Amino acid sequence: MQRSWMRYPRQNGHSVRMSVAHSQVRAWAENYLDVVNRRDPDQIAELFALNATVEDPVGPSLYEGRDAIRGMFERAATALSLMEIRRATPISVAESYAAFAVMATTEMGGTRQEVDVVSVFHFGDDGLITSMRAFWNFEEVRSVGPN
Repeated sequence: MQRSWMRYPRQNGHSVRMSVAHSQVRAWAENYLDVVNRRDPDQIAELFALNATVEDPVGPSLYEGRDAIRGMFERAATALSLMEIRRATPISVAESYAAFAVMATTEMGGTRQEVDVVSVFHFGDDGLITSMRAFWNFEEVRSVGPN
């Protein structure tokens, strides 16, 4: 018996395997990190499919569509004098999904903060992100002092 979490996506009632190589999915995930660290909301938005979703953090925040996602990153870039994410674990890939942990460092009002985040991405065959879920919460944000 095949468990539901092991099934491949379904198309026209049939299971289909994704045609994207794991190395390509890893490269797309690395590119996301590079582009986000440049802090350009337009470049970041271009990484997402038009109808993509972002939950950052998972639970209270859902952004639907490229324009909403761009707005989220624009607000963050405007409010924060520093916004940097560094990969903290290897990128794990399963079909067209990538998951990895990052250390997110921000600075606002002269105070630097850090939070550990686990991110899960789904990529379309075209390399665009169709969904991104960032697992973290405000209670885990740590102040690391002034810059």
